[in-house]
Amino acid sequence: MKRTILLVQSLITLLGAGHIALAQRDYEPEYLFDMKKVKLTVFGNTSDEFSFVDGVNAYSIGSSGAFLFNYQYFIGMYNLDVQSDIMRDNIYPNGHHPVTNPLDPQYVYNSISFHHGGLWLGYIHKPNKLLHWGADLKVGMGIIALYDRDLEMSVFNEHHKDWISVIQPEVNIEFNFTRWFRIGMGLGYRQVFGVDNTEYTNDQGHSVRLFEPGQFSSPTGTIKFLFGGFAPRPHGKNNRFGENGFD
Repeated sequence: MKRTILLVQSLITLLGAGHIALAQRDYEPEYLFDMKKVKLTVFGNTSDEFSFVDGVNAYSIGSSGAFLFNYQYFIGMYNLDVQSDIMRDNIYPNGHHPVTNPLDPQYVYNSISFHHGGLWLGYIHKPNKLLHWGADLKVGMGIIALYDRDLEMSVFNEHHKDWISVIQPEVNIEFNFTRWFRIGMGLGYRQVFGVDNTEYTNDQGHSVRLFEPGQFSSPTGTIKFLFGGFAPRPHGKNNRFGENGFD
């Protein structure tokens, strides 16, 4: 009789424990993005970009920062600023004509200012390999303007400003120096949209468009220095990857 009672009690206890386990499983929250399976790190870079602006060689410097998911996908922000001294015509008032109505120029010693920034998306293929490739896309907005070369270049000295949009895809090759440092080189194309139809009067008295998209859309070449968490710590507690690389 005692054995029967003990058997029944054990069965009731087992069924109760199973019921509690099922209940806990039923009430365990579910998410669209399970962050337990995502390794999140951050990185940033400085970049030197070479392109053409207004038909001449242009050098730009920039910086970027991004969140890196599973060491392969990233989303962040970027900015780029042209540093080259790109000269433009003097700007004369309306009605100027060098013979019939010569007038003094309104703006002299002009150079182009061109800077843009925005969203930065990308993919890195087999980032555990010493040499690997990737692709990224910049989607941003910026300003094209002129400034007097005799004055210090700053937003306070800019004139004839024009807001523009930029889309710039790029393919990259990266080299792993350490777990936290890489050097990359990329080739891309900068497409500029939204240039307005503002005109100016040149020294010959002709009305000419101030800016055109073709003056700023260009192939690009980039050298990048990247710093951040590009791989798991060796022998770390959260290392989900094998000794030979990424699963």
